[in-house]
Amino acid sequence: MKRSCLLSPLLLIVVTIAFEPTSLRADKGQFQDISDPTHEGQDWTAVAASERPEILRFIGTQVKDNAEKIRTWKGEYEVQRRDYWSEKFVARFKPRLPDNCSKDLMAETTIKFRFSIDFEEDRVFREMDSTKFATFTTDKYELVEIPDVRPADYRSVVAPDDYIRFGYKDAPSTRSVVSGWPQATQKPSALRESPEDARQEGGFGSLLDPRLFFNANGEQTVWEQFELYASRLADPGSPFDALIVETSRGDSGLWYRLKFPLPGNPGTGQIAAYWVFSPQAGYNVVASSMLSADNGPVSVIATSWQQYEGVYLPNHCSHIVYGNGASKLPTTQIEASLGESSVNVPVSDDFGYRALGLKDGDLVLDEERRVAYLVSGDTIERLCDYGEVYHPGAIGRLRGWARRFWIPALSLGLVTVIFLLYFRRPGNR
Repeated sequence: MKRSCLLSPLLLIVVTIAFEPTSLRADKGQFQDISDPTHEGQDWTAVAASERPEILRFIGTQVKDNAEKIRTWKGEYEVQRRDYWSEKFVARFKPRLPDNCSKDLMAETTIKFRFSIDFEEDRVFREMDSTKFATFTTDKYELVEIPDVRPADYRSVVAPDDYIRFGYKDAPSTRSVVSGWPQATQKPSALRESPEDARQEGGFGSLLDPRLFFNANGEQTVWEQFELYASRLADPGSPFDALIVETSRGDSGLWYRLKFPLPGNPGTGQIAAYWVFSPQAGYNVVASSMLSADNGPVSVIATSWQQYEGVYLPNHCSHIVYGNGASKLPTTQIEASLGESSVNVPVSDDFGYRALGLKDGDLVLDEERRVAYLVSGDTIERLCDYGEVYHPGAIGRLRGWARRFWIPALSLGLVTVIFLLYFRRPGNR
């Protein structure tokens, strides 16, 4: 379990598809109110500065011992998501908005999120399947139907050196970068992008990479970050010295809470980050929040854990993101419940082109190299460069041969010329 790779939050694209908008209406209770994100209701006592390194290493060891028992993990989360659409965002749909539409809207989506993870190889497969989607007015919570708008569903595979994303519900099309090529006409296409793009496209709250439950900040595991904290606490002038560690005695054992001040953004003031670790969860994090001194909560996450086959897994997660400003209203709310789940089962077949749903002859467009490929089995074969002109028949085959082998041919030609010149010199015959 090394690095984490992220994907973007809910995106919207214009398509024609049938959904069941009324099935979500007025079910406000499906989103949990996290009223005590920092567990203030418990009796907390700050520990002495000298005890902090030992506690940090203890928590890190507990999380690491559990995580390293999980070599593979696959399962499915049922996700309920609510997003606030600002007036500026809603304006892009203005020609299609009905008369009863408010200036801003609330969008609600039910998602089946399937995943497969190989922690040892650092690979993850994900599938977003939006089964219900609807938009509502923010004032009266009335249904607003906007034609041809739905969430962008996709499958993806992320590995340390690869990131492939496939909009498996998108209609086949002819991409402009390969227009004119018969093999690429009206074909499904996947995009190959940089793994760095995957890491920069989302966050823990999107629940789009379950590996992040075991990572502290998307780049380091909990135990790596806590070891860094523990080793730097005694450094003169260290910013980590501001870390406060507290304990609370409960029926299940000793709880721990960490509080760390962070620089604020304009409009938020000073921000404090909190983490709460529970013995009931094997000392995995059960609450994570960022609170602004000026405007209250910025982000709140509550996670419950349950033992599956001898390891702790996150079986429910609630996440609320709040917007800037005085309204203090959530911009995103997520409820995710774990359904079917298996650990340490074979997953080697879950990361290829077939797993993405690509068939022979479908396209893979490499955005970094700007090259188009055709799927063949669970491999790909080069078709053309982006924008390359198609030449049919023998000319096309000749151009293709020249493109692939011009460097070896040139090298062979140079060697031949040097060889001939050498033996034409007097005394070398």
